[in-house]
Amino acid sequence: MLFLRSLLFNLCFLALTLALSIPLLASRPFGFQAAWFWGTRWSAWSLALARIICGIRLEVEGVEHLPGTLCGDGQTSVGV
Repeated sequence: MLFLRSLLFNLCFLALTLALSIPLLASRPFGFQAAWFWGTRWSAWSLALARIICGIRLEVEGVEHLPGTLCGDGQTSVGV
């Protein structure tokens, strides 16, 4: 069962990536925001596929400990 769910997820992920790469690349000449729209859709739909097909849940911990200020160059003040 695990193999079938993994296979289904990978096939859907590949189809999603191919399908959304066309509008993403086509929207790139219209600016960053247009391409960003399609990139965020790809990310959200990929996570939805993982949740629905594989049962994977995303949980973020510790966000409250990150500082909310930005440095002068636009980067966060947290060293990565």
